[in-house]
Amino acid sequence: MQPEPEDKAGSDQNESSDRTQAWQLIFEQLAEAPDRDDYTQQLQQAAKTMNCSIRAVQRHLDRWKEVGNNSLQVYQLKRRTQISEELKQWIIELYYRGNRGGNTLNPRQVFQMLRFKFFTEGNFLGQEVCPSLSTIYRILNPVIEAQRQNQLRPGEVKRLQVPLASFSNEVWWCNLIQLPRQVRDCFGIPAGYPILTTLHDESSQNVMGAKLTLSSSPEEAIALTLRQAILPKKIGEDNASFHPWTACGFPVHLVVNCSKNFSRLSTLCSTLGVKLHWERLIRSMSGVIEAFRRQIMCALAQLPESGNQQIFCLGLAALEQFITHYLVDHYNHQSFSKDLHHTRTERWEAGLVKFPPDVPPERSLDICFPKTRNRIIQKGGQLRFEGQSYRDDYLSSHAGESVFLRFNPSNITSVLVYQEQGYEEHFLARACIQNFHEESLSLADAKAILRRRQKRRAH
Repeated sequence: MQPEPEDKAGSDQNESSDRTQAWQLIFEQLAEAPDRDDYTQQLQQAAKTMNCSIRAVQRHLDRWKEVGNNSLQVYQLKRRTQISEELKQWIIELYYRGNRGGNTLNPRQVFQMLRFKFFTEGNFLGQEVCPSLSTIYRILNPVIEAQRQNQLRPGEVKRLQVPLASFSNEVWWCNLIQLPRQVRDCFGIPAGYPILTTLHDESSQNVMGAKLTLSSSPEEAIALTLRQAILPKKIGEDNASFHPWTACGFPVHLVVNCSKNFSRLSTLCSTLGVKLHWERLIRSMSGVIEAFRRQIMCALAQLPESGNQQIFCLGLAALEQFITHYLVDHYNHQSFSKDLHHTRTERWEAGLVKFPPDVPPERSLDICFPKTRNRIIQKGGQLRFEGQSYRDDYLSSHAGESVFLRFNPSNITSVLVYQEQGYEEHFLARACIQNFHEESLSLADAKAILRRRQKRRAH
């Protein structure tokens, strides 16, 4: 049976009175200590009895000496300052007023203003003693956290709790690995250190997508990998030894283990209806990601090297094909760590709500491609991009208009021409490269060709 409110209030009052008498007795004993050793011993015993630090007992003793032995005043000078609800609301309202119109007011400044208020007026809103700085922080911290969640800066993502995956395609984790050795371009010259971006399904540990890029922007690499992971894969058509890579579909949550917030990636996920999270790896996935990195490094160690032992003999496209072959034929077809009788691909297929999952039209995912700045369509419907000339007959009627291009860095033999109409992007045409007879041309190779042309002109 619960006590009545009057009985509870009475018990609290009795407890407060007992604590006040205990402090009074401690102060009297410390004041009558005969020598330093006895004072130190009693001070330590008082701190243990009152469950506080020795410094706290000394502060209470100093205040007791200032105000005398009035027990009511001694109790009011406890370490924890009790403030009225009216003063608490005044502090919150002062913080709100100080952060309007582009102004900023932090809790320490609120404390300084409140202390000046007590200094000039003495008793303020029924409070005789100014609250401490820690009390101000205790009051304002929930307000500051609520403001941070509700008023996000441009590109910042509201942190939501990532649920534990209960079915396939619910939670995808993003992993970025910078390979330790360089690749070569089309002229055999080192082109840089590629970044391998992979998306892992949490429920099955199956790799949903993998992309190898030379871009210095992780945001661009994640967007390209997300597009590849959503769409059905077509790798089995050219190489019969490949197992079918059935991974596709939309994730519900995408988790990126990165300290930065990318505005473009946030906008992209919002458009696609994917919930984006910036979180550290949870324990169940950190072991999976670390084991995956070790296996990738062991697989790359088997590749042939050039004379300086630092450059792969493969180009970017060939290296990406090797990694894809390893993921599809080996990693995804290894046994699931929690179910040795089924592979990762089998676990992913079994955990789907619907098989095969629904996928959007390929054109709707063009927003995952990087885009250029505005360009002017030349006479005859021609455009220039990375030193190459592109043309489409339909663009002839749009000569002189401003457009921008979206392109696939893996193959820029054709680019997508868009035009902004208000806040929307309107697709115009697919422009093809002119006077180029190869089936594919990567962005890295196009840059290498452009650099060689510029060197020849300089000489």
